[in-house]
Amino acid sequence: MAASDFGVESSATPLARPNNAFSQKIAGIMSTSYTDASIRMALLSLDKKIDKNTGEVRRHLRSNTEADVIRANGAALKEFSQFINRLEGLGQTIETLNKRFEGMENLVNKADNDTKSAVQETKGLIEHQNNIKIKQAILAAFKAKFVISESEAEILVSSSHPIDKQFFDVLNKVKKIHADCDALLATDNQELGLEIMSKMSTYMDQAYDRLFFVVQKDLKTVKNDDQTSKKQLSQALKVLSERPAQFEVALKTLSESRQRSLTTLFVNALTTDTAHEKAIDFYAFDPLRYVGDILAWIHSEIVNERETVSSLFGSEMKSATGELLWTLDPTETIDSLVDTITSGVVKPFKLRIEQVVSAETRIGVIYQLSDKLNFYSSMFSKFLKPESALITTLGQMQKFCMRQFDKCLHEKIVDIKEHFLVAPNSDLQPPDFMTDVLGDLKGVLQSYESSVRYSPEGDAETKQIVQDLTEPYLECCNRIASDLPDTESEIFTINCLDAVKLSLQLFMFTQYKIDQLDSRIDEIAEVLVQRLLQQFLTKSGLAPYLKELTGNSTSDDLKTVFTKEALADLSFTLDNFLPSASMDFHSFLFKLASPRLATRIAQDASRLFSVEFSKVERTVLDLYSMEDSRIYFPRTYMDVCVLLGIEDENMSVR
Repeated sequence: MAASDFGVESSATPLARPNNAFSQKIAGIMSTSYTDASIRMALLSLDKKIDKNTGEVRRHLRSNTEADVIRANGAALKEFSQFINRLEGLGQTIETLNKRFEGMENLVNKADNDTKSAVQETKGLIEHQNNIKIKQAILAAFKAKFVISESEAEILVSSSHPIDKQFFDVLNKVKKIHADCDALLATDNQELGLEIMSKMSTYMDQAYDRLFFVVQKDLKTVKNDDQTSKKQLSQALKVLSERPAQFEVALKTLSESRQRSLTTLFVNALTTDTAHEKAIDFYAFDPLRYVGDILAWIHSEIVNERETVSSLFGSEMKSATGELLWTLDPTETIDSLVDTITSGVVKPFKLRIEQVVSAETRIGVIYQLSDKLNFYSSMFSKFLKPESALITTLGQMQKFCMRQFDKCLHEKIVDIKEHFLVAPNSDLQPPDFMTDVLGDLKGVLQSYESSVRYSPEGDAETKQIVQDLTEPYLECCNRIASDLPDTESEIFTINCLDAVKLSLQLFMFTQYKIDQLDSRIDEIAEVLVQRLLQQFLTKSGLAPYLKELTGNSTSDDLKTVFTKEALADLSFTLDNFLPSASMDFHSFLFKLASPRLATRIAQDASRLFSVEFSKVERTVLDLYSMEDSRIYFPRTYMDVCVLLGIEDENMSVR
């Protein structure tokens, strides 16, 4: 754009200094940045108004622009004049309102002055009403917490009202009030607290006394099948346990009444027939059944009594946190009560057991009675304390049984020694008293094997009983055997030992005794083997020749003994002996009760005989040639083994 466009003539000379105002304006325009938002917007607005960029348009740009601005300002002033008119009307309205407000404010101030005293009086009344309501609430709360009504007091102390849930609820409330009085004693209301506490104590004493008498009465007539009354009685006992003295008296009443009732029932069961069964004393002729029936009856009653007493203490004795719901330990109390109740049957029970055991002389039956007492003692211990009267009595009766057992055993041994130590039968079998005692021994061991105290290794008491039921009788057998000839004595002793062994083999825990008996049998069997060997060496004719071999004889000396004629006679004697030797063995041992043992003794004696024969045969072969030896002494070691039934891997001359 040329300078003439802005109404300024350009200088003819380029170096001429321009007009100062114009230059400043040019400089201002040139210094304005197009990035300036206002300039940019102005230029954009001008650009929209110029349709054609001609010289005419550029010359009239300023005038046209200013004319547009004037027109826009005129339109704005016209519009603003309407706003001014409205604003003036609004001002008049506000002024009117202010005047009215001032009038109302004056009226209000006047009314306020007139009602000020009434408002203050009303506020005072409202505040007083609120205070009264607070006091009423406090009084109601105090009454609810520290006062019981007349109807509630009537429930506690009146005998016409039953002992039920209402009674216990009121009693709990009284106890809580009594405990809460501590809060009053800690404040300025100590006198009130003491008065309320004294009144509640009176109510509590009257309630506990009434509860005590009712519980005492109910405990005397409590029945097993009345679950409702037992539940109420249980709750009453739980509350009464807070008064230990009265609670102990109530429990004593319960135990005494139940004890008398149980003792009466026991005596009736012993002596009186019922429509369904005989009296227990009717079976006194059978000691095991009699004692078993008595113990079974007592056991069932112990279970019933414990169930009854436990039901009085309730099924829940501890809370969810494990704390006792009672002021004492219910389990210990139940144990003590059941012990006291069942102690009433101790005297008649003990008397009858002593009578039965004292009259019994059969050793096996006495032991079975002791074992039955031990079994029921273990059963009773599930419901009674170890130190209870009934379990203590059972222990005493067990000891009494064992004393009677030892007494009968001793008397039987004495009787045997005085009257039954006579010669045995010709078959040398154990005497009758040995058979009887072995029957008792089996009965005792069978009873122990089926008892609760059974052990595969046996216990010290049982081992002592085995000792007492075997050794004294074996000693009697030894005394009988001492009067018999040698061979019969050994056979008789072995038969007695073997009979004891056979009786003990039925029981695992007697293996130690069986081993002892086997050792003694083996010793006596060895004596029989040697005696049988000597007898057969004599019958066979080998004995005198073996004596010569035991000395220091030379070959020439032996030839004077082992002559051909002597060898021929010896061969003849052997030929007569050997075919019947096996029969001779068995005829010698046929009285042994154990065929296995007889065969073993015969085999051992035959084996030793063959060894002795081999010594003679070897001597003959050393003294004579093989041909002469077989002519005058044809029997060989192999022949002897075959004839005697001996199995030898090396059937050759030894």
